[in-house]
Amino acid sequence: MTFGDNRSFWRRVRPEEYILLLFVLTLVILIEFGMRGRYGWDDLGNRFLWRVGNYFGSQWSFLSVPVAILLLVGGYFFLAWKQWIKPVARFLRDSAPYLLSYLVYVLLRDLIPFIRPDLYDAELAALETGWFGTPSYVWLPRTIGAAWLDYVLMGCYLTHYYIPLIVALFLAFRNPKRFRLWMFALTLVWVIGYLGYIAVPAIGPRYFFANYELWRQHDAIQPVASWIDSYAEVTRDCFPSLHIAWAILTLWGGRKYRPFFWMYLPIVIGIGVAAIYFGYHYLLDLPAGILLAVGAIWTAQRVYPWWMGSQSDKVNPCDSAPSGSGSPRA
Repeated sequence: MTFGDNRSFWRRVRPEEYILLLFVLTLVILIEFGMRGRYGWDDLGNRFLWRVGNYFGSQWSFLSVPVAILLLVGGYFFLAWKQWIKPVARFLRDSAPYLLSYLVYVLLRDLIPFIRPDLYDAELAALETGWFGTPSYVWLPRTIGAAWLDYVLMGCYLTHYYIPLIVALFLAFRNPKRFRLWMFALTLVWVIGYLGYIAVPAIGPRYFFANYELWRQHDAIQPVASWIDSYAEVTRDCFPSLHIAWAILTLWGGRKYRPFFWMYLPIVIGIGVAAIYFGYHYLLDLPAGILLAVGAIWTAQRVYPWWMGSQSDKVNPCDSAPSGSGSPRA
Protein backbone atom coordinates (compact mmCIF):
# COMPACT_ATOMS: atom_id res chain seq x y z
CA MET A 1 0.00 0.00 0.00
CA THR A 2 1.29 3.46 -0.86
CA PHE A 3 0.29 6.75 0.62
CA GLY A 4 0.18 10.11 -1.09
CA ASP A 5 2.12 13.01 0.35
CA ASN A 6 0.37 16.29 -0.40
CA ARG A 7 2.70 18.43 1.69
CA SER A 8 4.79 21.16 0.10
CA PHE A 9 8.30 20.21 -0.96
CA TRP A 10 10.07 22.00 1.90
CA ARG A 11 8.02 20.02 4.43
CA ARG A 12 8.90 16.69 2.86
CA VAL A 13 12.38 17.16 4.27
CA ARG A 14 12.25 15.97 7.86
CA PRO A 15 12.85 18.46 10.66
CA GLU A 16 15.86 16.54 11.99
CA GLU A 17 17.44 16.79 8.55
CA TYR A 18 17.01 20.56 8.65
CA ILE A 19 18.60 20.53 12.11
CA LEU A 20 21.60 18.67 10.70
CA LEU A 21 21.95 21.19 7.86
CA LEU A 22 21.76 24.14 10.27
CA PHE A 23 24.31 22.45 12.51
CA VAL A 24 26.79 22.01 9.66
CA LEU A 25 26.17 25.59 8.49
CA THR A 26 26.81 26.88 12.01
CA LEU A 27 30.10 24.98 12.17
CA VAL A 28 31.12 26.40 8.78
CA ILE A 29 30.45 29.95 10.02
CA LEU A 30 32.37 29.31 13.25
CA ILE A 31 35.31 27.86 11.35
CA GLU A 32 35.34 30.73 8.86
CA PHE A 33 35.00 33.60 11.32
CA GLY A 34 35.88 32.12 14.70
CA MET A 35 39.30 30.72 13.80
CA ARG A 36 40.50 33.26 11.27
CA GLY A 37 44.26 33.67 11.52
CA ARG A 38 44.69 30.60 13.75
CA TYR A 39 43.29 27.75 11.71
CA GLY A 40 42.46 27.50 8.03
CA TRP A 41 40.51 25.17 5.80
CA ASP A 42 43.71 23.40 4.74
CA ASP A 43 44.51 22.74 8.38
CA LEU A 44 40.98 21.48 8.88
CA GLY A 45 41.27 19.09 5.94
CA ASN A 46 44.59 17.72 7.19
CA ARG A 47 43.21 17.34 10.70
CA PHE A 48 40.12 15.60 9.38
CA LEU A 49 42.19 13.10 7.38
CA TRP A 50 44.44 12.50 10.38
CA ARG A 51 41.43 11.89 12.62
CA VAL A 52 39.90 9.43 10.14
CA GLY A 53 43.16 7.54 9.77
CA ASN A 54 43.82 7.57 13.50
CA TYR A 55 40.32 6.45 14.42
CA PHE A 56 39.98 3.67 11.91
CA GLY A 57 43.62 2.68 12.27
CA SER A 58 43.39 2.28 16.04
CA GLN A 59 39.80 1.17 16.53
CA TRP A 60 39.33 -0.98 13.44
CA SER A 61 42.85 -1.86 12.39
CA PHE A 62 41.72 -5.31 11.24
CA LEU A 63 39.66 -3.73 8.45
CA SER A 64 41.29 -2.93 5.15
CA VAL A 65 39.62 -1.42 2.10
CA PRO A 66 39.18 -4.77 0.27
CA VAL A 67 37.77 -6.42 3.40
CA ALA A 68 35.42 -3.49 3.96
CA ILE A 69 34.17 -3.72 0.37
CA LEU A 70 33.72 -7.47 0.73
CA LEU A 71 31.70 -6.99 3.91
CA LEU A 72 29.48 -4.36 2.28
CA VAL A 73 28.79 -6.51 -0.79
CA GLY A 74 28.25 -9.62 1.30
CA GLY A 75 25.99 -7.71 3.67
CA TYR A 76 23.89 -6.41 0.77
CA PHE A 77 23.31 -9.90 -0.65
CA PHE A 78 22.51 -11.24 2.81
CA LEU A 79 19.92 -8.50 3.34
CA ALA A 80 18.48 -9.17 -0.12
CA TRP A 81 18.25 -12.87 0.66
CA LYS A 82 16.45 -12.19 3.95
CA GLN A 83 14.31 -9.46 2.29
CA TRP A 84 15.54 -6.92 4.85
CA ILE A 85 16.75 -4.24 2.44
CA LYS A 86 13.73 -1.96 2.89
CA PRO A 87 13.67 -2.13 6.72
CA VAL A 88 17.43 -1.51 6.90
CA ALA A 89 17.23 1.34 4.38
CA ARG A 90 14.40 2.87 6.44
CA PHE A 91 16.49 2.50 9.59
CA LEU A 92 19.45 4.25 7.95
CA ARG A 93 17.25 7.10 6.70
CA ASP A 94 15.61 7.51 10.10
CA SER A 95 18.89 7.49 12.04
CA ALA A 96 21.10 9.33 9.52
CA PRO A 97 20.71 12.89 10.95
CA TYR A 98 21.74 11.80 14.43
CA LEU A 99 24.54 9.52 13.23
CA LEU A 100 25.95 12.18 10.90
CA SER A 101 25.83 14.90 13.56
CA TYR A 102 27.62 12.57 15.96
CA LEU A 103 30.16 11.69 13.26
CA VAL A 104 30.85 15.40 12.75
CA TYR A 105 31.65 15.69 16.43
CA VAL A 106 33.91 12.61 16.47
CA LEU A 107 35.89 13.80 13.47
CA LEU A 108 35.92 17.53 14.25
CA ARG A 109 35.97 17.72 18.06
CA ASP A 110 39.53 19.04 17.83
CA LEU A 111 38.04 22.30 16.52
CA ILE A 112 36.70 23.44 19.88
CA PRO A 113 40.10 24.50 21.32
CA PHE A 114 40.69 26.63 18.22
CA ILE A 115 37.25 28.25 18.41
CA ARG A 116 37.30 28.65 22.19
CA PRO A 117 40.90 28.35 23.46
CA ASP A 118 40.04 29.03 27.12
CA LEU A 119 38.71 26.48 29.61
CA TYR A 120 35.86 27.21 32.02
CA ASP A 121 36.62 24.46 34.52
CA ALA A 122 37.95 26.88 37.14
CA GLU A 123 34.79 29.00 36.89
CA LEU A 124 32.48 25.97 37.16
CA ALA A 125 34.42 24.69 40.17
CA ALA A 126 34.37 28.14 41.78
CA LEU A 127 30.58 28.31 41.39
CA GLU A 128 30.14 25.08 43.31
CA THR A 129 32.57 26.19 46.00
CA GLY A 130 30.73 29.48 46.39
CA TRP A 131 27.35 27.78 46.63
CA PHE A 132 28.14 24.83 48.88
CA GLY A 133 31.57 25.52 50.35
CA THR A 134 32.89 22.28 48.80
CA PRO A 135 32.60 21.21 45.15
CA SER A 136 30.23 18.31 44.51
CA TYR A 137 32.97 16.18 42.95
CA VAL A 138 34.82 16.41 46.29
CA TRP A 139 31.89 16.19 48.68
CA LEU A 140 30.10 13.26 47.05
CA PRO A 141 32.93 10.67 46.98
CA ARG A 142 34.09 11.65 50.46
CA THR A 143 30.57 11.30 51.84
CA ILE A 144 29.34 8.07 50.24
CA GLY A 145 32.51 6.61 48.75
CA ALA A 146 32.87 2.82 49.07
CA ALA A 147 34.43 0.02 47.03
CA TRP A 148 31.08 -1.68 46.36
CA LEU A 149 29.59 1.64 45.26
CA ASP A 150 32.44 2.08 42.78
CA TYR A 151 31.34 -1.11 41.02
CA VAL A 152 27.64 -0.22 41.11
CA LEU A 153 28.06 3.31 39.77
CA MET A 154 30.59 2.28 37.13
CA GLY A 155 28.16 -0.42 36.01
CA CYS A 156 25.44 2.22 35.68
CA TYR A 157 27.80 4.58 33.85
CA LEU A 158 28.85 1.95 31.29
CA THR A 159 25.24 1.27 30.28
CA HIS A 160 25.16 4.47 28.26
CA TYR A 161 27.44 2.76 25.75
CA TYR A 162 25.03 -0.05 24.86
CA ILE A 163 21.48 0.35 26.25
CA PRO A 164 20.59 3.30 23.93
CA LEU A 165 21.73 1.18 20.99
CA ILE A 166 19.55 -1.73 22.09
CA VAL A 167 16.55 0.58 22.49
CA ALA A 168 17.26 2.13 19.08
CA LEU A 169 17.28 -1.23 17.30
CA PHE A 170 14.16 -2.38 19.14
CA LEU A 171 12.20 0.77 18.29
CA ALA A 172 13.46 0.92 14.72
CA PHE A 173 12.02 -2.46 13.78
CA ARG A 174 9.10 -2.68 16.21
CA ASN A 175 7.75 0.88 16.21
CA PRO A 176 9.28 3.05 13.45
CA LYS A 177 6.90 5.93 14.22
CA ARG A 178 8.18 6.24 17.78
CA PHE A 179 11.74 5.66 16.55
CA ARG A 180 11.56 8.68 14.23
CA LEU A 181 10.22 10.85 17.02
CA TRP A 182 13.02 9.61 19.26
CA MET A 183 15.66 10.26 16.61
CA PHE A 184 14.40 13.82 16.22
CA ALA A 185 14.78 14.42 19.96
CA LEU A 186 18.23 12.80 20.04
CA THR A 187 19.45 14.86 17.09
CA LEU A 188 18.19 18.05 18.71
CA VAL A 189 19.89 17.19 22.02
CA TRP A 190 23.16 16.31 20.37
CA VAL A 191 23.35 19.43 18.18
CA ILE A 192 22.47 21.82 21.02
CA GLY A 193 24.79 19.93 23.35
CA TYR A 194 27.72 20.23 20.94
CA LEU A 195 27.11 23.95 20.59
CA GLY A 196 27.05 24.07 24.40
CA TYR A 197 30.51 22.48 24.39
CA ILE A 198 31.67 25.37 22.22
CA ALA A 199 29.92 28.02 24.35
CA VAL A 200 31.23 26.66 27.69
CA PRO A 201 34.38 24.62 26.97
CA ALA A 202 35.33 22.42 29.93
CA ILE A 203 37.03 19.04 30.27
CA GLY A 204 35.67 18.03 33.69
CA PRO A 205 37.21 17.88 37.17
CA ARG A 206 38.71 14.41 36.63
CA TYR A 207 41.06 15.84 34.02
CA PHE A 208 41.34 19.50 35.01
CA PHE A 209 42.32 18.52 38.57
CA ALA A 210 44.28 15.48 37.43
CA ASN A 211 46.70 15.54 40.37
CA TYR A 212 43.96 15.63 42.98
CA GLU A 213 44.27 12.71 45.39
CA LEU A 214 40.53 11.94 45.12
CA TRP A 215 40.89 10.22 41.74
CA ARG A 216 43.26 7.63 43.22
CA GLN A 217 40.66 6.37 45.70
CA HIS A 218 38.79 4.24 43.15
CA ASP A 219 41.51 1.62 42.77
CA ALA A 220 39.16 -1.27 42.01
CA ILE A 221 37.72 0.27 38.86
CA GLN A 222 40.83 2.11 37.63
CA PRO A 223 41.38 -0.30 34.71
CA VAL A 224 37.89 0.47 33.42
CA ALA A 225 38.31 4.20 34.04
CA SER A 226 41.64 4.14 32.20
CA TRP A 227 40.00 2.38 29.25
CA ILE A 228 37.29 5.05 29.14
CA ASP A 229 39.93 7.79 29.25
CA SER A 230 41.90 6.23 26.39
CA TYR A 231 38.81 5.50 24.30
CA ALA A 232 36.98 8.79 24.73
CA GLU A 233 40.06 11.02 24.96
CA VAL A 234 40.10 14.27 26.93
CA THR A 235 37.78 16.63 25.08
CA ARG A 236 35.74 19.71 25.93
CA ASP A 237 32.45 17.88 26.32
CA CYS A 238 31.36 18.72 29.84
CA PHE A 239 28.55 21.32 29.74
CA PRO A 240 25.77 20.28 29.37
CA SER A 241 25.90 16.64 30.48
CA LEU A 242 24.83 14.55 27.53
CA HIS A 243 25.30 11.44 29.67
CA ILE A 244 22.18 12.30 31.65
CA ALA A 245 20.41 13.77 28.61
CA TRP A 246 20.85 10.57 26.58
CA ALA A 247 19.82 8.45 29.57
CA ILE A 248 16.60 10.42 30.01
CA LEU A 249 15.82 10.21 26.30
CA THR A 250 16.48 6.46 26.34
CA LEU A 251 14.11 6.11 29.29
CA TRP A 252 11.52 8.16 27.42
CA GLY A 253 11.98 6.13 24.23
CA GLY A 254 11.26 2.88 26.05
CA ARG A 255 8.59 4.22 28.40
CA LYS A 256 5.79 2.15 26.84
CA TYR A 257 7.58 -1.04 27.87
CA ARG A 258 6.98 -0.90 31.60
CA PRO A 259 9.45 -3.58 32.75
CA PHE A 260 12.26 -1.79 30.91
CA PHE A 261 11.16 1.61 32.24
CA TRP A 262 11.20 0.59 35.90
CA MET A 263 14.45 -1.37 35.57
CA TYR A 264 16.24 1.45 33.73
CA LEU A 265 14.97 4.29 35.94
CA PRO A 266 17.39 3.58 38.84
CA ILE A 267 20.20 3.17 36.31
CA VAL A 268 19.48 6.66 34.96
CA ILE A 269 19.78 8.02 38.49
CA GLY A 270 23.00 6.04 38.88
CA ILE A 271 24.40 7.56 35.69
CA GLY A 272 23.80 11.06 37.04
CA VAL A 273 25.45 10.22 40.37
CA ALA A 274 28.37 8.45 38.66
CA ALA A 275 29.06 11.44 36.41
CA ILE A 276 29.87 13.51 39.51
CA TYR A 277 31.20 10.68 41.68
CA PHE A 278 33.94 9.82 39.17
CA GLY A 279 34.61 13.44 38.24
CA TYR A 280 33.34 13.43 34.68
CA HIS A 281 31.01 16.39 35.26
CA TYR A 282 30.38 19.35 37.51
CA LEU A 283 27.09 19.64 39.33
CA LEU A 284 25.82 22.41 37.03
CA ASP A 285 26.22 20.12 34.03
CA LEU A 286 23.46 17.79 35.23
CA PRO A 287 20.51 20.23 35.45
CA ALA A 288 21.64 21.65 32.11
CA GLY A 289 21.49 18.16 30.59
CA ILE A 290 18.14 17.42 32.23
CA LEU A 291 16.62 20.66 30.93
CA LEU A 292 18.02 19.96 27.48
CA ALA A 293 16.45 16.48 27.42
CA VAL A 294 13.08 17.70 28.73
CA GLY A 295 13.09 20.55 26.23
CA ALA A 296 13.88 18.17 23.36
CA ILE A 297 11.07 15.81 24.42
CA TRP A 298 8.60 18.70 24.67
CA THR A 299 9.66 20.02 21.25
CA ALA A 300 9.57 16.59 19.62
CA GLN A 301 6.06 15.82 20.84
CA ARG A 302 4.71 19.10 19.42
CA VAL A 303 6.83 19.94 16.40
CA TYR A 304 7.31 16.53 14.81
CA PRO A 305 3.62 15.49 14.46
CA TRP A 306 2.74 18.94 13.12
CA TRP A 307 5.61 18.90 10.63
CA MET A 308 4.98 15.41 9.35
CA GLY A 309 1.21 15.93 9.17
CA SER A 310 -0.74 12.93 7.95
CA GLN A 311 2.52 11.14 7.16
CA SER A 312 3.23 10.71 10.88
CA ASP A 313 0.41 8.14 11.02
CA LYS A 314 1.76 6.17 8.06
CA VAL A 315 5.17 5.16 9.27
CA ASN A 316 4.56 1.61 10.37
CA PRO A 317 2.53 -0.51 7.94
CA CYS A 318 2.02 -3.08 10.72
CA ASP A 319 0.14 -0.61 12.91
CA SER A 320 -3.63 -0.46 12.77
CA ALA A 321 -5.15 2.13 10.49
CA PRO A 322 -6.22 5.45 12.00
CA SER A 323 -9.71 5.45 13.46
CA GLY A 324 -12.39 6.51 11.03
CA SER A 325 -10.30 5.58 8.03
CA GLY A 326 -12.78 2.89 6.99
CA SER A 327 -12.13 0.05 4.58
CA PRO A 328 -11.69 0.43 0.84
CA ARG A 329 -14.64 -0.54 -1.34
CA ALA A 330 -14.41 -3.92 -2.97
